[in-house]
Amino acid sequence: MMRLSGICLLLALLTGCSAKPMWPTTSNNPAPVLAHPDFAATLEREDIGRSSGFRIAIMGDQRALADGEFQALAREIARREDTLAGVPPLVAIIDSGDIVENGKYADQFAMLAEILTPLRHWPWLVAAGNHELDNSIDPQARTNFVQFMGEVPGPFFAPRRLWYRKNIPGARILFLDSNDWVYGPSDDQSVHNTDQLAWLSAQMAEDFDGRTIVVMHHPILSSSKKHRGMALRMWKIQWSDDLLAEMFLNGGVDLVVVGHTHSYERYRLTDPEGRSLQLVNISGRPRPGFLWFGAGPRRAKDIRGQEMEYFARLGWPPEQLAGWTIEQLEAMSDEDTEANQWGELTVGPEGRFDLEMFYLVDHGEGGIRSGGVTAID
Repeated sequence: MMRLSGICLLLALLTGCSAKPMWPTTSNNPAPVLAHPDFAATLEREDIGRSSGFRIAIMGDQRALADGEFQALAREIARREDTLAGVPPLVAIIDSGDIVENGKYADQFAMLAEILTPLRHWPWLVAAGNHELDNSIDPQARTNFVQFMGEVPGPFFAPRRLWYRKNIPGARILFLDSNDWVYGPSDDQSVHNTDQLAWLSAQMAEDFDGRTIVVMHHPILSSSKKHRGMALRMWKIQWSDDLLAEMFLNGGVDLVVVGHTHSYERYRLTDPEGRSLQLVNISGRPRPGFLWFGAGPRRAKDIRGQEMEYFARLGWPPEQLAGWTIEQLEAMSDEDTEANQWGELTVGPEGRFDLEMFYLVDHGEGGIRSGGVTAID
């Protein structure tokens, strides 16, 4: 049975958002196990090797758009695959989190499984978002999430260990649980999950000559007003005196995929040694707003040409920014151009590494449009 809370109904009426279908607030049955193919078996079936190339679809924060746009996005990804020929195979769907409204309700995962039906032919790999973990409040949410993901993440995936790695010939993908770093009681480094940071440090120390992708829910940079404090907290996370950004660059990370803010933007981050990576926030779109709710505070800002001054003004420590360059490459800052989106990563046999963005037209009623192809360099 589905029911609307009074607050949700009030916000729906005030903002003009659709009030249905809402996520169920029940646990009549255990969370189902996701019935998507095994990742390793998919690579074997597609005969993926270093000389073949592959594609990965990436999305995030679709739980807020489950009144139709999440469903439309899933259908459009599947429809696009049915029409393609002569391109590297799609081997996985990657999600940067917030897959349900509140993971403590097991029946929400049953609704999610139904939404994902058009994508059932591909492995679905998730970095835990705050909504499926109930902001780390109710431990049942973590249990439900692990139950739903089944064996897809791997044998060590557990309620208190939601980080994992997937290997593809020529690439590795590291999935992190950023909730451990955002929802602790303070900025004190001692309260953060050091087991995960130690694991990440070991991964970054490994000699690896392929592409490296990191997927986590919370960004380390965000231009939106609503989420800048959380992004600053993520920026400050350290291990052995290295910021997360420094750890990523030390380990040769090419791309960091994040979400949470409900507004697309993309950055290039370059350290004092000239090493760089790209950060892409693929997180749907903000819903219509009312007062302090909705789109306004979530919307990305166009800060191109003033990035360093902007983040310094918002509290990013000057000593940590010294020598760095932050370049905002894209931002979905105009309400007239806001659209739900997904990305498609192509890793080619010749070392090519591209990102193509796709946007729903008319909230899923008018097909899709391409935002163009960008090289990840």
